[in-house]
Amino acid sequence: MTTPYALWLDRLELRIDALDDTFYLDTAEASAYYRADFLQDRFRKDLECLYEKARPRFIRIQNHELVRIRPAYAEYYYSLLFCMTESLTGLIRETVAGSGIETVEPLEEYYEE
Repeated sequence: MTTPYALWLDRLELRIDALDDTFYLDTAEASAYYRADFLQDRFRKDLECLYEKARPRFIRIQNHELVRIRPAYAEYYYSLLFCMTESLTGLIRETVAGSGIETVEPLEEYYEE
């Protein structure tokens, strides 16, 4: 799950939660945040390039209008993170199975924004 505030704090971030059937009764959350630092510099450079291309095409473009580019373009990076996370699902399942953690069967993955 992406965190909406992360985009405005200038970082690409995913929140990963582990939930079971009784997660409403749990006293603590089993979650973690994953920051895609290896993509962050590329994301910033892409935005700078987009801003530079937008300025001559849109006469008198304002900063608040440039800011709208960021969430729209971030969707490409979030889809990349989704594909990366989805490809790791098998490894995550193996790690959980080998750790001795009891899981509810069938173990399912959900992705949401």
